[in-house]
Amino acid sequence: MNLWMVWILLSQIMPPPGIHVRDYARHRDEPPAIQALLPPGQTPRPFTPAPHKINRTVYGFYPYWVSCWQTLRWDLLTHIAVFGVEIGATGQVVNAHGWPGSWGALVDTAHAHGVQVHLTIILFNGADIHTVLTDPVARATAIQTIRNQALAGGADGVNLDFEVPYASDSTAFASFVNELADSLAADSLKLVVDVTAVNWNNRYQVASLTQNADLFIMGYDYHWSGSSVAGPVAPLQGETYNVTATVTYYTQNATGPDRLILGVPYYGYNWPTANGNRGSSTRGSGTAVLYTQAASDTSVYGYLWDSVTLTPWYRYTVTNDGWYQTWFDDSVSLGLKYDLVNNQNLQGAGMWALCYDAGHGELWNTLASHFGGPLPPARIPYWGVWQTPGGSLRVWLPSLTNTDSILIERSSNGAVYTPLVTLPYDTLLDLTGLLPPFTLSYLRVRALNAQGSSQTSEVLAVVPSDTGIPILLVNGVDREAGTINTHDFVRQHAAAIWTHQHPLTAVSNELVETGRVPLSDYTVVDWILGEEGTSTHSFTPAEQAAVQTYLEGGGKLFVSGSEIGYDLVQQGSTQDQNFYTQYLKATYLGDDAATHSAAGVNGTLFHGLTVAFDDGTHGGYDVDYPDGVGPAGGSVSVMTYTGGTGWSAGVAYTGTFGNSTTPGQLVYLGFPFEMVYDYTLRNELMGRILGYFGLPVAVQEPPSTTPTPHPPRFRWDTHTLTLLLPTSGAGELRILDALGRIVFRRSGRFFPVNRWTLRLPAGVYVVRFHWKGTWTHQRLVIPAH
Repeated sequence: MNLWMVWILLSQIMPPPGIHVRDYARHRDEPPAIQALLPPGQTPRPFTPAPHKINRTVYGFYPYWVSCWQTLRWDLLTHIAVFGVEIGATGQVVNAHGWPGSWGALVDTAHAHGVQVHLTIILFNGADIHTVLTDPVARATAIQTIRNQALAGGADGVNLDFEVPYASDSTAFASFVNELADSLAADSLKLVVDVTAVNWNNRYQVASLTQNADLFIMGYDYHWSGSSVAGPVAPLQGETYNVTATVTYYTQNATGPDRLILGVPYYGYNWPTANGNRGSSTRGSGTAVLYTQAASDTSVYGYLWDSVTLTPWYRYTVTNDGWYQTWFDDSVSLGLKYDLVNNQNLQGAGMWALCYDAGHGELWNTLASHFGGPLPPARIPYWGVWQTPGGSLRVWLPSLTNTDSILIERSSNGAVYTPLVTLPYDTLLDLTGLLPPFTLSYLRVRALNAQGSSQTSEVLAVVPSDTGIPILLVNGVDREAGTINTHDFVRQHAAAIWTHQHPLTAVSNELVETGRVPLSDYTVVDWILGEEGTSTHSFTPAEQAAVQTYLEGGGKLFVSGSEIGYDLVQQGSTQDQNFYTQYLKATYLGDDAATHSAAGVNGTLFHGLTVAFDDGTHGGYDVDYPDGVGPAGGSVSVMTYTGGTGWSAGVAYTGTFGNSTTPGQLVYLGFPFEMVYDYTLRNELMGRILGYFGLPVAVQEPPSTTPTPHPPRFRWDTHTLTLLLPTSGAGELRILDALGRIVFRRSGRFFPVNRWTLRLPAGVYVVRFHWKGTWTHQRLVIPAH
């Protein structure tokens, strides 16, 4: 073999596949997750410039397999690269991934905000790239196809993602890029070309490429999934290949730094490693970890900062397996890279990929702080609604920065929100008199300043009452990765409770964790945990302490969630496991019951009740790993899963907790209450729980079609009170206990014809009913069993 042939073979050796290639390989055959459809016959509006809060290009890739376009910070973007349309060796489209139809509304919205849209053209096979570059027919077809595809969707330019051309094709590639740029320029379309962080074998003729195109430098994958040593995806310095060296190389070879956009990673890699030391060798291939998961994992495994490469990482061990390390980038390390962009006066920066940071505003804020002026406020991370013993209604907020005022929005149905009031910012706001009494209101808050509004907070709920609020909802769902968090799961809980006419209020779990809200102020606490698990903790140590004190004091706790046992027992500490057994009164049976339905155990509070929870097809999320929850410490199984493993699905307990002599009560379900998708069954389920806790529970019965000609009167049997009415209409029912306190009130509500029933615990009551201007009174004694 002669030296010429050796050179040809060496030039064909390809760099390891990058994250664009690997992510695309994982999702290539999936239908597009994005469905941003415009009305029939409507096309995206043309691009028109609009003011931005940034002074450099911010270029974000938007993969077709994600869907977060409606929550993007348009004011902090200048370009979106739709990813994308795949072409083949013939130059024709192989897979359009929904372009242009599924992308219409995104293009229209981007243009309305002054953000340009580029169509990414995908070709990830060196041999096919060679054909397109060197075969005249394929070359001409490819250029025409790319131009037509961009115009069909109303794009403003093209991103060329050919990964990667053979080094021997460097001249052909440069020629192709310039020919394509000329073709696109005829329609005022711009061209951006993606290039690897290291110009392996000089396959990119940088000076030639930047004559007519901008370069997106993929400043990541310095350590990749197949690396023999674990390390940073994008080291700023300290290693042979690093981001600073990359930027220096491209600025020295491009026609100008204004042609260069530095790409940064919104992901990292997790490797099995030989040990936990920096620089450890790997034991196998790494797995890509999105930023949102990495950020959550640091709260579990700790946060390490590598002062050599200026990047974060964390490490942990797996039983019977060994060490793992995850290296990624966060707001600090990305900010240092943005400093480099500013210092070298590059055109700007971009990211792979948008939506990989879903639910985390800090990366947006980092962009704004390095490339723009003052920021709008960050999203309010947690808050609460509280009614004082005197009846005043307050909103609790954490300490906020960059905030002038607070906008509070209200909804009566949890779907449509309207502004309620804007108040100067304080950590305690007064809403007294602003909400209708004895009416369920859903609330959310925004922070405001001169630059704009934050994103909306999580949704909470309240029913103001002049007789006190007996029930507290604690929203403990913070998890973003691996689930769907709509931040409004209190809706299902609050609606079910209010069906039984009990006033309620709600807070974020952080207010309990910090001691701001004493659980002892409430008769019943409903703790909402959804799919909250190990990455964000179902119960932190501080929350465990608050729950223990509450139950030891005679509290009544309802808790539901599908990962509580997995978190506290399978992944938890000894303290976690003891809390699970001694205070949640449960035995952990396993992580996946392999079904989506459960039935009540005969003779328990759920006797005769069967429920189904969401598998992802009923408007919620897929409860894919419901916990098996068996009894412990005197509790009883009250539900079992139907199908699947047949495990117990929940327990109930009445008795003492810890060393206390005061009895408390508990109901714990191994699936999320809010994902029971039949609302009538959800209401019945909540009614059974409240009744178990000794609260009156409304039982709606079918009305008789034949009115009975008599004045309103009462009838009771065992623990059931029946209200007999001559006609349907509005009235007011009050039930007072032996001390004269109102324990149940239904006011201004429609009562059906003939009868309306209520289950009551044992006790002495006075029943008062107002009907057409007259009060009816009756004393009622409900004996104990």
